[in-house]
Amino acid sequence: MALGASSYGAGAEEVVEKLFTHRPRTESDLRARLCETPAVDVRRALVTRLGRAGAAPSEVATYVRALDILGLSAAELPSLTAILLDTEAPIAGRAVALALTSALDPSHAQAMARCVSAQDLLAMSDAQLTAVIAGMPGTPARAAEITDKLVRQPATSRARRLAQIDRMRTTLGVPAAFLYRDAIGRDDLGLGDALVAPIVEEGGVGAAMRIEALWQESKDDAHRSRWAEVLSRVYRAPGRAAAPGLVARAYASDSDANAGRRAVLAVTSPVDGSLTLARVQCDGSGAIVEGAMTSLSDMQELEEWLATGPEPLPRDPLPAAEVGAWVEEAARKTPAEAALDPILHTAVCYFAMAARL
Repeated sequence: MALGASSYGAGAEEVVEKLFTHRPRTESDLRARLCETPAVDVRRALVTRLGRAGAAPSEVATYVRALDILGLSAAELPSLTAILLDTEAPIAGRAVALALTSALDPSHAQAMARCVSAQDLLAMSDAQLTAVIAGMPGTPARAAEITDKLVRQPATSRARRLAQIDRMRTTLGVPAAFLYRDAIGRDDLGLGDALVAPIVEEGGVGAAMRIEALWQESKDDAHRSRWAEVLSRVYRAPGRAAAPGLVARAYASDSDANAGRRAVLAVTSPVDGSLTLARVQCDGSGAIVEGAMTSLSDMQELEEWLATGPEPLPRDPLPAAEVGAWVEEAARKTPAEAALDPILHTAVCYFAMAARL
């Protein structure tokens, strides 16, 4: 296992714990905190915590960035290897240890991975993929990475890879219309209805917007007919949330204040309790003129979002389904080109999901 607390002192342990209980808001804040204690001690404390507590999706970036700033080196390789091989350590921590070991010494990482059971390797792959997908809503352009993951697979194993991705997506409560917005337009993937089905099942205006765009872009009658049929299925489907029991809170300005009305949605991750935040801003016509997204967030950032704008939003949440339905109606009034901006479209997908909670 990684080195114990006695090898680096309580000061380093306290610095590390505060990185996760009171997350740095900026890069400069992170760097300042890491300078409070000798780097070697903080590195050891971080690795020790990784082996003991694991790494929730919202914590992975802090581990990786902090260790990068501190200068992760071969000195930590024995401790990381011990975590990777420790069957009692949290699987998510072992997954991060494998990734860090691979960055330090790819050959050593491959050799150690051969000492891990196939079941544990699959669980680590799930943990790594969960962390990747959990962070994507905050940077919607990264949805194209899903396409890349599928393209890199042999054609015979793409369906299996998609099934793994979809299992993680469903566990996290991430809307299919967002995550597959790029992949769904790629006929060369050969996945057909496997990509379409979850988008249709979840439904909502975000799904309809993307399918309609594909219909508009069709270059021949066969494609046009296909997307028209899919679009009709979206309109007929009652829709559902991406994950059963998903928890969301919605906040909005006065419903009579049509000019500049805005809304914020906070969706709680079923995996680690972190928040995915979506925000939309409407103009006087009721159309959406701006969207914003962030993920792997916390209550402090939600408070900052509620306070942002000409007037703070009321702190009493409204029914998520009610606000979601209002945003869906606003999306229908929004010009298609603007509505398909990746950030705005992702925000709409989340509000549409909330409308079906």
